[in-house]
Amino acid sequence: MKTRQSKRLHNQNVGTTKPVHLHNNEETTMSKYLYYAGYVILAALTLFFCWMFCLRWGVFGSKVDWISQHSVIPDYFRKQFYETGNLFPEFAMNLGGGQNIYNYSYYGLYSPLFLLSYALPFVKMSTYVIVMEMLCLMASVLLLYLWLNRKGFGRAVSFAVAVIFLLTGPMICQSYSQIMFVNYMPFLILAMMGVDRYFEKRRSGLLAGSTFLMIMTSFYFSIGGMLALVIYGIHCYGRKLEGKNERATVKGFLCEGVRFLLPMIFAVLASGVLLVPTALALIGRSSGESSGGSANAESLSVLLGSGNATKILKGLFFPQLRLSGVFYSPYGLGFGTLMLTVLVATMFRRRWSDSVMAWIIAIVAGVPVFVYILNGGLYLRDKALIPLIPLFCYMLAMYLKKVSCEEFSWGGCIPYVVTMELIYIGRNQEGMGNLWPFLMTESQIMFGCYLAIGVIKEVWRKRRKTIWRIRGTVLILAGSMAVFLAVFDNQYAKEKQEMLDTTFYKQVTDSKITDAIQTATDEAKKDGGFYRTVQLGNDDENAANLNRVWNTDQYISSIYSSSYNKTYQNFRKDTFGLEQPYRNFLMQSEESNPIYARFMGEKYIVTKSKMKGVRLLGKSGEWKIYENESAASIIYGTSQVMSEKNYDKLDYPYNQTTLLQKAVVPESATKQTDSIEAVDNLHNAVLQFGENSCISETDGGYHIFAKKNTKVKAEIVSQIDINSVNTVNTENAGENTNVANETKTDSGNRVLLLRFKVKNLKPSKDLTIWVDGNRNKLSAKQRVYYNDNTTFTYAVALESDENQVEVTFSKGKYNLSDVEAYIAPLPGTELYESEFLQNSTKTKGNVIAGNLTMQKSGYLITSIPYDSGFKIQVDGKNVKSEKVNTAFLGCKMKAGEHNIVITYHAPGMAAGKVMSFVGMMGFLILSVLEHRELQKKTKQNM
Repeated sequence: MKTRQSKRLHNQNVGTTKPVHLHNNEETTMSKYLYYAGYVILAALTLFFCWMFCLRWGVFGSKVDWISQHSVIPDYFRKQFYETGNLFPEFAMNLGGGQNIYNYSYYGLYSPLFLLSYALPFVKMSTYVIVMEMLCLMASVLLLYLWLNRKGFGRAVSFAVAVIFLLTGPMICQSYSQIMFVNYMPFLILAMMGVDRYFEKRRSGLLAGSTFLMIMTSFYFSIGGMLALVIYGIHCYGRKLEGKNERATVKGFLCEGVRFLLPMIFAVLASGVLLVPTALALIGRSSGESSGGSANAESLSVLLGSGNATKILKGLFFPQLRLSGVFYSPYGLGFGTLMLTVLVATMFRRRWSDSVMAWIIAIVAGVPVFVYILNGGLYLRDKALIPLIPLFCYMLAMYLKKVSCEEFSWGGCIPYVVTMELIYIGRNQEGMGNLWPFLMTESQIMFGCYLAIGVIKEVWRKRRKTIWRIRGTVLILAGSMAVFLAVFDNQYAKEKQEMLDTTFYKQVTDSKITDAIQTATDEAKKDGGFYRTVQLGNDDENAANLNRVWNTDQYISSIYSSSYNKTYQNFRKDTFGLEQPYRNFLMQSEESNPIYARFMGEKYIVTKSKMKGVRLLGKSGEWKIYENESAASIIYGTSQVMSEKNYDKLDYPYNQTTLLQKAVVPESATKQTDSIEAVDNLHNAVLQFGENSCISETDGGYHIFAKKNTKVKAEIVSQIDINSVNTVNTENAGENTNVANETKTDSGNRVLLLRFKVKNLKPSKDLTIWVDGNRNKLSAKQRVYYNDNTTFTYAVALESDENQVEVTFSKGKYNLSDVEAYIAPLPGTELYESEFLQNSTKTKGNVIAGNLTMQKSGYLITSIPYDSGFKIQVDGKNVKSEKVNTAFLGCKMKAGEHNIVITYHAPGMAAGKVMSFVGMMGFLILSVLEHRELQKKTKQNM
């Protein structure tokens, strides 16, 4: 039997900073080889499981977020750096119509992992990201193995826990999907080592430096990472007192706590150049004045299932065991049931340093308000707990070491029984329907493994087997957990199939597209032109290209980011009423909508498809380059304006067509006649579907019951020529606000304008309708980023003799009502009186420069989303910027020739730089003081 003295010696060994096997001066060469062989095997296992769970089906990347965000936005950062040489950019003119670049900072603006790619211009960014993430994952596993070895857990336990860490739900899955969920892990584990170094040597350099790098890599998850460091710091402080047989005091704890937090505080301050502008961009969503908006789509009442404030507060502060966030999920901790057993066992350990750590973790994970805070107050999602995974692995290592070194105890069975009870209690939770029987079976198997370990240890002890064989039995538990994790990870990968198909990846990243885009952008720049160039394909290709630009002369209006210019987002979704082709409301795509394309200055289109209403300019391989000769310049001058008050009175489709006839300006902007000129020959129309079993007419529209995606031909039948109605009165006293029919039209561009409401009779399923390839989607009600797209609007270009369109109804049951359809040619281009000629040498980064000759006094109009960070200079003098066309930047202009310079400064950028300087100086002073303190102690010990 194990004596009390041996137990005490074991407890003192666990948590030291050297591997137990290195304490033995007679360590054999073979033992050293085994220790270092662990690194090689772990590296090989990392590559093997990456292949098993992803690479055998495609590339190491996912279909949506990886291909449209994580691999392309850092590429844009690099492109802008090459063009400007500025390591601290402020504006992203090429993306989203023109955005505060800190709306994209989450995707690695200052990440050290991506900054390394700046030295590798010859490496394609998508290739770099794939290799970087695999190396990052490997580094995380190897560092965890090193850390646990240094903590004295031994080779076997450290190796087993490192494998389990690799197989947890998020590690591999998010390494090829939402890479910011896990790519900070190497720095977090290094910071854990920094905590050990701080308490042993009073040196905080590793802690501060690693925390700084963690923040710069993934500021969102660094909040949870720093919480993990604080929890681990409390544990180490307790271990230190226990080693000295000292008792904790409030004063001592507070003094030590302040000193411990200083390096982390300086790390946060040093990150100010990233954190301050990003915070202001996010805060701006509430005021609407800055560029910020974010994915705060879920109110607490929705999240907690009640609109009652008392119930909401109870739901926030009352402990809840959300099993789906603990077990296997790639969007949570992703462990097996043994981890819950370990947590329960650690909570009731005799050593207060261990039990306090476990209780704090249990409270953070179990009380929703902490998860809400860790998510930045956006939502309640267990992904915010991912940074706690290394701490859970540390507790698992402690538990396995305890089981291996101590004799079997029936009291050790209690945590397994508690685990099974908790699983049974939580069986009715969301997402647990099919999972809980599996979890119950797994927990019972783990209990059986624990009992088997007790039996084997007792048998082997009686037979006097060597101690390493007895302790090796603990791998039965760890091995079983690893097997369950591997099986589940493999099944998840098979079912979800989120990895990117190799053929599609090569297609969307094919460098041959560069030549076509370059031809188009060169054409756009001719004679100082300032236009957008867009790339169009099928729905999947458009999703992949939401943030993709091939050179810094290509400007696009699409955006997919968790933070965005709220004014621009509202314009697209509500004011203009664009198609919403994706279930995620954040995915704002390039559109084939001819009205919006002209309005946004999308003059050049690169596509493989045939386009209507535009001129074929040329070809580059299989790519066609089209020119929309009627497109507005991104910046132009005009005297033809109307007040925003009158614009707001317009119904569909005038809310779209009027933007091609008048520039909308603030109410007091003009004393001119405020008239809205209508489109000639605008006709009411109906779509006749003919006989089809999936479509039936109702009193207010149509009922659709499609058993599969169904294509039908719809004939366009014109009804009433509303040209006979000469005016549409907007009744604004004191102003002539009639809608007159005097505008010239572009006879080559006929458009079908279509709008109707949809009611999904199966709200748990997505609903999609295509009209001539233009897609609208209403996402399922339970989707995280529910798009709320209950009104489908289309603008479809038609040939001059075309009188039918192809409509595709997705599988499902739904109703269409309030159907409106119109046929009209687009207005002419009289609105664009004066074209802006850009200075291509000066237009880069956060500066747009050029010349404009105003024919009449009026307004400078842009299709750049309005933001308070803009400064406009006309002939060297600052002028007041205004919001025009309800969402875009503009200003008043007098007749004549003018030099225009538009500069953008990200709010908080200057303050962030000052904050970073203060943080770095603070850390420098702290390092000097620590060095002097170390020298003083060294002299005293001599």
